[in-house]
Amino acid sequence: MKKIHFIALSIAAMVNPSIATGLPICKSPLTKQMKRFEKIEFTIPRKAPSGMLKEYAAKLEILCPWQLEMDLNGDKQNDWVGIIHRKGQFELVAYLSANKKFSLQVLHQYQFFPEQNLLRIVRNQKFKKNVYGSIKYNLQEISFDSDSRVYSFEKGKMKVIKQYVEKIKKKENKKELEIRNKNEIKQLLQHRKRHPF
Repeated sequence: MKKIHFIALSIAAMVNPSIATGLPICKSPLTKQMKRFEKIEFTIPRKAPSGMLKEYAAKLEILCPWQLEMDLNGDKQNDWVGIIHRKGQFELVAYLSANKKFSLQVLHQYQFFPEQNLLRIVRNQKFKKNVYGSIKYNLQEISFDSDSRVYSFEKGKMKVIKQYVEKIKKKENKKELEIRNKNEIKQLLQHRKRHPF
């Protein structure tokens, strides 16, 4: 059984190099389109999750925690949000569609790569409407070592509607830290089951 398991992993590594190298390969046609039509030079950082983010990403089976692609403004076209590197700095950008036209918006800038940040979608409880339809989702940027933010689509742009810091006990022994981490992961998994998207 161990031999079969090893062979399966070897084949998977050949098919998907990211398994062998530990670096996820996250590609999207929208990033190529963004380079072509916005005429900007940038790179998509290839990083492997570490620390708390690594544990969350493994539990939720997230290969690309620093980018996502889906319809954010209800016009039935995929949008792209992710962290790019250009002109010597890291930026969280949104490439948003609107009536078959795309626009680029810088949501946040970082001095260093935000290694402990995770991008995910949360349901928009207010279900705001625009000319394209109902806006069902908000963008959430969870940070395990800095400010966390929630962005919502308003008047053609993504805006911060909430900014907060996770309160962590200053004095926490190893056992307490492990318990807290497990509880947080459990809560996130339960939330994912209730709200798949």
